[in-house]
Amino acid sequence: MQVFMPFPDHNQTAQYLDDIRLNKQIVEAYQIAEICLIQLGLRQGKTAWKHHPIVKNVYNNGKPYLPDLYRYITTCDREWIRRGKNRGSEFRSKLLKLGEDIFNNINLFSWEPMKVYESYDYYKLLLKDKWDSDKIVVKCSIGGNSNVRCNQMGRR
Repeated sequence: MQVFMPFPDHNQTAQYLDDIRLNKQIVEAYQIAEICLIQLGLRQGKTAWKHHPIVKNVYNNGKPYLPDLYRYITTCDREWIRRGKNRGSEFRSKLLKLGEDIFNNINLFSWEPMKVYESYDYYKLLLKDKWDSDKIVVKCSIGGNSNVRCNQMGRR
């Protein structure tokens, strides 16, 4: 489970991530948000991951960075759809409900940007290592073209 941003800008990150990691970010960031809502008592469920470093970081001592995390999720999701990928209606409904819960409880959250990133350059190097070892050619979306190989865009 991770919030994985090689750039401070959500749009730039979403365009840079390859398809596999882009979708993974949407799902994992959503799971982190859900755990934070459970901890706040706004959802029912298990909080088995509440001690995970990224969850603790986003939870921010009881004042979660959920507005910014939600913006990150929706930015990545827009990029996913722009690339011609599908999003199921059930998960789409969950994303909408997450947004409603955040904006209906604005006083419970920090509206500052998330403070979860130690080194953007570290994430870029980690992606390079992953891309170098991937068996399939990874594609990103820099320059608005989702068919561009990441290594063609100077990612390697």
